[in-house]
Amino acid sequence: MSSKILYTWQRLEQDAVHLADKIGEGKYDAIIAITRGGLIPAYYLARLLNIKVIHTLSLSSYEEEQRGTIVFHSIQGISLQIDSEIIEQKKVLFVDDIVDSGETIRTIRKLYPEAPFATLVSRGNLDPEYFVAHEHAWVEFPWEAGSRLTD
Repeated sequence: MSSKILYTWQRLEQDAVHLADKIGEGKYDAIIAITRGGLIPAYYLARLLNIKVIHTLSLSSYEEEQRGTIVFHSIQGISLQIDSEIIEQKKVLFVDDIVDSGETIRTIRKLYPEAPFATLVSRGNLDPEYFVAHEHAWVEFPWEAGSRLTD
């Protein structure tokens, strides 16, 4: 059985402070959280960096048996388009919880080559601009399904 890291709420709070220190206040006007994993880190970073605007981009790097395929999720009438000029001016920071396979970053960077990323953990061979730790084990975040909510 492979090893697993149980990432705690306490570690999240500590890592969010370290990540915010690496990023620095005043560089970004908005955060785009990659849902669902990036929602909670995005909140912490927005609070720590004094960013009032948080948007979401819902995508996943697997959908049932199609692991490795990026699928964007939306409902009719809501656009997935982001003005690339805003991203090129580095006013928008993409936030996710972890970089694992790197497919999410690669896909977004095909659309927006200048897109800066921040994650709590980097697990793969493709690091984001900002991250706190490299981990080689599977990381289970406290907000994920199957986490122990009563511990």
